[in-house]
Formats: sequence, C-alpha cells, structure tokens
Amino acid sequence: MSIAASLSELSVKRQEIEKAAQEQAKAILAPGLKTFMDEHPDVKAIGWTQYTPYFNDGEECVFGVNDLHASLVDERDDEVGGDGWEYLYGKTTKGFSQKSWDDLLELQKALSGAEPDLKAAFGDHVRVIVTNEGIDVEEYSHD
Repeated sequence: MSIAASLSELSVKRQEIEKAAQEQAKAILAPGLKTFMDEHPDVKAIGWTQYTPYFNDGEECVFGVNDLHASLVDERDDEVGGDGWEYLYGKTTKGFSQKSWDDLLELQKALSGAEPDLKAAFGDHVRVIVTNEGIDVEEYSHD
C-alpha cells in the first residue's frame, strides 16, 4: 500500500473515531444535563460559551469552555453573563437553594475538566443553554 493510500485510510479512520466520540459525548452529556435540571427545580437555565480564541497575544489559541452561569428564570434570549444570569463564585447563592448552588459549583468544575468532550458534543464558537426543555446550541460571535 502506498503512503498516500495509507494516509487516506488513516484519515477515514480518524474521522470515524471522532464521529463516534462526538456521538458518545452527546449520549452522556444530554441526559446528564437533563437530570441535573430535573433535580434542581429552582435553576431554570444554565449556560456557557465555548470557543477557540481568534487571537491570544501571540500565544497559541486553544479551545476553552468559559464560566458556567445560572438563572432563576429562563434567560435564553439574553447574553450569557448578562442581566438575569448569575456567575458562579463565592458563597453567595443569589436566590438559589444552597444545594443547587453547591451542585452548580460542582458542575462548573466538572465542565471545566471536560473541554474536549464539550467541544465534541456541542462544537466550537458556540453558546450552550440548558433548560428543562432541552439544550440549545447557537453560534457564538466573540472577539
């Protein structure tokens, strides 16, 4: 087999593996996030943005998942991090139950450690909003 044919075969196998990983990530994340929302009725929406920056002051541009935000109302129409969204930090629960707040902080840690899986499941340059109705993934424009 020629090197060109071998590389072509390798490319096809890599694409198959990536597609299988993407499907597996979705199969795990979607029900897990749905369960989280069901177990925390005071949390009406959670959301984050995830993308590879276009510029990073000369440093390598690396995909990242930004901070998790949560809302007591369904805030899908507002920018994540805007009015109605609470950034998860400190001990202030801002109207959430203490259990929900603690679980949101734990979820934030878990999401930050799952960047490759989140990229596989939802893509790059997107905003992800999770409600009891499901998961909305929208294109996200950033600087």
